[in-house]
Amino acid sequence: SGENNRWINHGENGFLVPVSNPRELAKHIIKLLKNKELRNSMGVKARKTIINQNDYIIEMDKMNTLYQKLLQ
Repeated sequence: SGENNRWINHGENGFLVPVSNPRELAKHIIKLLKNKELRNSMGVKARKTIINQNDYIIEMDKMNTLYQKLLQ
């Protein structure tokens, strides 16, 4: 839950729910269970977020660049 707000746009590619609010979490789970189109849409958008912001190859390239700078 530490950085979820960096990855999730509430209602677009997921839901942000306070840790101390299980009723709110249940409400969103039920909403997704009842709406296949919303589930699919959010899933596609969430996957794009991960690919765009945390792709393994891109992240390793960043690490390599930083490492190379340290060696200079």
